Amino acid sequence: MVVALLAGIVLYVKQQGDENRKAAERAAHLAAQQFADQARQAVQRVEEEQRQKENERVQLSVVSEPMGATVEAVWKDGVKGSVTPFDVQVPRNTKVQFSFSKKDFKPQTVEILADTPKVVRASLEAEPKAVQAHAARPRPEGGEKKGKSSDKEDPNIPLEF
Repeated sequence: MVVALLAGIVLYVKQQGDENRKAAERAAHLAAQQFADQARQAVQRVEEEQRQKENERVQLSVVSEPMGATVEAVWKDGVKGSVTPFDVQVPRNTKVQFSFSKKDFKPQTVEILADTPKVVRASLEAEPKAVQAHAARPRPEGGEKKGKSSDKEDPNIPLEF
């Protein structure tokens, strides 16, 4: 009977050990799942914050000297045309190219990174005026009337610059 009692105790201890081992494995598995879930949530939060930052817009104020220049602003997935001064909102951290033009002025291009709100300025230079050549006309001599042209008589008219 002592042998049977000892065999029962050994069997009981062995079952308890197996149950404790299984419980420890379940606890470790649950802890690993919780850790993985927390890591996934952290990654999702970071990705969401990144998407929000990408979707944030930055205001750019566009001005020129002289005012009234026509401007075309171009960026990835966007374009806007207007006359200075004006404001435009673009996605944060986007490269934006501004092409300024105005009659009688040299065109100018400005490229910026829209990481913060900014003022985009361009000072346009006036184009040099073309000098126009005027033909010198001979003066009527003594007896000729002013209405008559002496161009028929002399085909070589000197030009002055």
